[in-house]
Amino acid sequence: YFHYRLPASGWAYAQVIYGGESFAALSDGLQNAFKAAGGVPKEIRTDSLSAAYRNYSDEDDFTERFTELSAHYGFKGTRNNLGVAHENGAIESPHGHLKSQVEQALKIRGSCDFKTREDYEQFVAGIVARRNRRVSDKYLIEQRQLLPLPPVSSVNYTEHYVTVSRTSTIVLRRVTYSVPSRLIGSRLFVRLYDNKLELFYGSDFVLKLERVYAPKGARARSINYIHLIDSLAKKPLAFRNSQLRDDLLPDDNYKAIWKYVDEHLVADKASYYMVKLLHLAKQSGCERQLGRFVVASITQRQLPAIRECEKQFLVIEPNMPKMTIKQHSLSSYSSMIPGGLHG
Repeated sequence: YFHYRLPASGWAYAQVIYGGESFAALSDGLQNAFKAAGGVPKEIRTDSLSAAYRNYSDEDDFTERFTELSAHYGFKGTRNNLGVAHENGAIESPHGHLKSQVEQALKIRGSCDFKTREDYEQFVAGIVARRNRRVSDKYLIEQRQLLPLPPVSSVNYTEHYVTVSRTSTIVLRRVTYSVPSRLIGSRLFVRLYDNKLELFYGSDFVLKLERVYAPKGARARSINYIHLIDSLAKKPLAFRNSQLRDDLLPDDNYKAIWKYVDEHLVADKASYYMVKLLHLAKQSGCERQLGRFVVASITQRQLPAIRECEKQFLVIEPNMPKMTIKQHSLSSYSSMIPGGLHG
């Protein structure tokens, strides 16, 4: 977690961090904390974060980006002595208490599973908010000492350029991401945040992706079949030998379906069936329901035909044009007769 605390009142802000001590995480966390607190302290004290310090000496050898961030908000950056984390007692002990409280809250909740990252972030924010309510009076007094926020925020991302490969993917920080196949061959500008990627074609925003982190010394993938399936539907037999084949299957149901058709159908028909099913999942917007339907049929040893699945899940609503008909007056007929009513 990124954990920020005002030492006099004990008011705190916490944010879930996904990729370690990067500048993007530090910058994003600090700026969000300033907004939540309603102001900027005169001094920010940390340990020797590599995102903020070069750590070449005992001096405050700030990185260029951290220098720009501190200048933008007007605070002074300070740190502990190298290797002496306990010197910053205003945050070290409270940080341990926060982690313990989150662990206890998860045990009471009975599960560590959350549907989305946002759900987990709100869960942690709720714990911090309860802690802050206990010090609200002291916080209001300390808040008066904070510097005003600048009119605009500073940068909390890094910038990169990538080219979309023939497989409709980009590679950034040892992670392969899929993008819509219409972007194949394009050169994209990427803003890389701690938790997301924003992709631009020229000055036009085209896509936002959830950021994935690769384990140290390894590589990772973030593949969404929706990006690739339209292109793959034109040549479904390529599915079998695709390097991204297993990544294209969105959940365990589809993995079970592929295993079944691969064992019970000839190679070409198995690939054709799987691609058509994934294409239908995208068209219908019923990915989970479709997967459960086919798996349930397989357990009865009956593989449903694609047409049967389409009949069940692909509801095409007729696109009826909206027409406004204005009734003409009867007197308009007189203009069609030479001489009008008195001809």
